Amino acid sequence: MLSIEVKDAVTITINLKMVNIHYSREILQQLEDVAREHEKKIILNLENVDSLDSSTITMLVEFYGYCKEIGREFMLINLNPFVKKTFEMLHLAKFFNIV
Repeated sequence: MLSIEVKDAVTITINLKMVNIHYSREILQQLEDVAREHEKKIILNLENVDSLDSSTITMLVEFYGYCKEIGREFMLINLNPFVKKTFEMLHLAKFFNIV
């Protein structure tokens, strides 16, 4: 479900086309574990994600808050146009570092 690469930053790639309530809790737990284990910037690569639901948005907001709490930089990369538009419509693009 996730692949993790550790270099100067920790890049986590979600290897699912659709991220929904069936996966979001498990993904959040794995993201938090990685953030605790590595004192590096966390980069979440969404290149494989075609769609996400409200539970996934909630999970990402929770993880963003967790990263702020423990002092980790968090960014999102490779969002497809639909996913990026979702963030923009929900006015979340201004909170997340999206590249």
